[in-house]
Amino acid sequence: AGECEQYFYYDATKCQGNTTVDDTCQPCATFGNCAVGEYFDIGECDGTGTTDSTCQPCEHAQIGSCTAGFFHDPTSCQGDIGYDDSCEPCTALGECDAGTYFNSS
Repeated sequence: AGECEQYFYYDATKCQGNTTVDDTCQPCATFGNCAVGEYFDIGECDGTGTTDSTCQPCEHAQIGSCTAGFFHDPTSCQGDIGYDDSCEPCTALGECDAGTYFNSS
C-alpha cells in the first residue's frame, strides 16, 4: 500500500488473479463528481492512501455551525467545486441593497 502514482489510491481488494493487469491502484474521483455535502480536494489523493479521499466532507454542513460573520447556505457544498463553500460571508456594513438595512445584532 502507499506506492501508487499521484491521483490514484491502493485497493487491496483488487489484483485477485482474474485480470491481465495490476489493477491495485485505482483512480481517485474526478473534479465535479463528489457527493452533496462534500468538496473536491485533489491534494488528498497523493498515491499513499488505501481509499479514495479526494472528496472531503464540508466542515460546516449543518445550520448553526458557521462562525460569526458567516451564514450557512443550503445551496452550497454540492460536490461540484474544489473548496468548502458551506459558509458564506454575511453582507458588510454599507453594502446592503436598496430598501434593506444593516442589522448589527
